[in-house]
Amino acid sequence: MKIGIISEYTTSTINYGNCLQAYALNHYIQSLCVDAEVQTIVIRHSYKDKILTSRIPISALWKKAFQRIGRFFNNEGNFPERESRKKQFLKFENEYINMSDTSLEYTDIEHSDYNFLIVGSDVVWIQGRYYINRIKFLDFNFHNPIKRVAYAASFGDDYIPEENKNDIRRCLKQFDNISVRESTTVEMLKRLGIGDARATLDPTLLVAACEWSNLEMEPKGVGGTKYVFVYLQSPNLSQYKMIEKICHEKNLQIVSITFASGRKNKLDRAFGDICLWDASPQNWIWLMHHAEYVITDSFHGIVFSTIFRRKFVPVQRNDGHLMNRLTDYLNTIQYEAEPLVSNNPGLLEYGNWDFDTFDYNLDKKRKESIDFLKEALGL
Repeated sequence: MKIGIISEYTTSTINYGNCLQAYALNHYIQSLCVDAEVQTIVIRHSYKDKILTSRIPISALWKKAFQRIGRFFNNEGNFPERESRKKQFLKFENEYINMSDTSLEYTDIEHSDYNFLIVGSDVVWIQGRYYINRIKFLDFNFHNPIKRVAYAASFGDDYIPEENKNDIRRCLKQFDNISVRESTTVEMLKRLGIGDARATLDPTLLVAACEWSNLEMEPKGVGGTKYVFVYLQSPNLSQYKMIEKICHEKNLQIVSITFASGRKNKLDRAFGDICLWDASPQNWIWLMHHAEYVITDSFHGIVFSTIFRRKFVPVQRNDGHLMNRLTDYLNTIQYEAEPLVSNNPGLLEYGNWDFDTFDYNLDKKRKESIDFLKEALGL
């Protein structure tokens, strides 16, 4: 049996959660299908990837062009620290994620010899306003019988633009089994006419804490320090000032990852007592595991905090992005405190960290998620 996984993961994103979910799904499916060949497919993009769902206005094309020009001149995505971190991700990928031997484009996948194609997890179903990505929606005319499966797939939003609905409905009706990461997405798909989708856990939650611990590596200069791990991808100055004040009042060091979003941010460069430039995914796991507190606006930051039973503070991003994903997960584990905070003087006291309840709720959902995978793979 040959299983291909289509993920949002690429080393160019240098996103820790994205990388670790790709590892987790590959690793867990391989543990279920010991004799199978399980590969995460390296996608080579081409013009065939996209389905245009409506005519693109000239104004939208100009806006996109100016955004790209602005990012180029601001040099947002290209800096020495990024390249150093990217090497760490490549090293992790080569050692721990079984990737396809060559990169595949749309036509290659259509003619492939996989028995199953699994899309997931994380935000794989990103939509443009005027297009969808046909590879991520498995919109192929396969030359061999291949089963289509979605595992813990996410749209990243809680709505589907009207222009995209018909094509998304058509694509998803071709799937043999569908699971999504957010319960809100189950309801959204029901309204679209896709009534058999199930909510499952992010694959990082299928891997036991002890297995994650076996991967972790202590970063230089942090050991022996009582610290708060601050992992913010969309920070603002008032948040940073508040965090610094509270942490120093409690005699806790601040450990941060510079340019956590993968793009340059002036606020990031000098924030924290210990700033890590080129932390590997294994370093990131260690930082999560050994922190006194974790302050984060990242979905996977909260997930790993619960895996390692670390007290966490979820922070709303400036643009409100991530609210549905994060709120859905906090509801799943029955986190009863105020779910999202921005400027809260009681930052490190207000949480209701009932990890026994969190684990109880996750254990039930974990069984449902494993049962879904076994059913989808015919095990």
